[in-house]
Amino acid sequence: MFFEPMVIEGVLVSSGRVMRPDEVNDSLAERPALQRRVSGWYLCGDVDERMFYALAAARGECTMQMTVLTGGAAGNYGLFAQQVGTLQHRFVLPLFEPSVAGLLESLQDAPVQLSLGRNDTEEALLIRQKLLVQGITQVQTLMQSLEDVDAAAVVANGQHVLESAMRIDSMKRFPGLPEVTDVCVSFVIPEAVFTVVDQFARTVSAASFH
Repeated sequence: MFFEPMVIEGVLVSSGRVMRPDEVNDSLAERPALQRRVSGWYLCGDVDERMFYALAAARGECTMQMTVLTGGAAGNYGLFAQQVGTLQHRFVLPLFEPSVAGLLESLQDAPVQLSLGRNDTEEALLIRQKLLVQGITQVQTLMQSLEDVDAAAVVANGQHVLESAMRIDSMKRFPGLPEVTDVCVSFVIPEAVFTVVDQFARTVSAASFH
């Protein structure tokens, strides 16, 4: 489930996507040379031009950090940030989405793998970096199941979550790094919840004709 990238109050907001290993493999079926080198879980999103070139100049080296926005029945979300200089990109990860649970579980043993595209182009950077297991485990304690959240509350809370992710002060400053001046955001839509909502709407619609 995707939406067109947009700029809101000067912040680039784009769709994020968690790709399972089988999806990664299938997407590269016509590119066997790359298929042999790229495997495992991937987290995909777009960054603005400044962030893209800053990452490229740093050869993908960046500082990574994750924090959690708790929302009860409206859902918990992980904010996963990558910072270079004063620029920061943030993934918004619904912690009740099955694919996100699979991604985080994989990070116990494997490095995080990112595909970050330059907005409105075909260019992308592939980044691999091992994260501290302790940090991943702490986030996993705040994972939820689909039964823990209310679909209507999740939908209603989406704008608030996005606004929080866009705020510079919603994440603590990285030790030893300058203050963030600009952010861009990739929001992973909670597909499983929206699938439930869509199925419910179809059921109600079908019932209304009988």
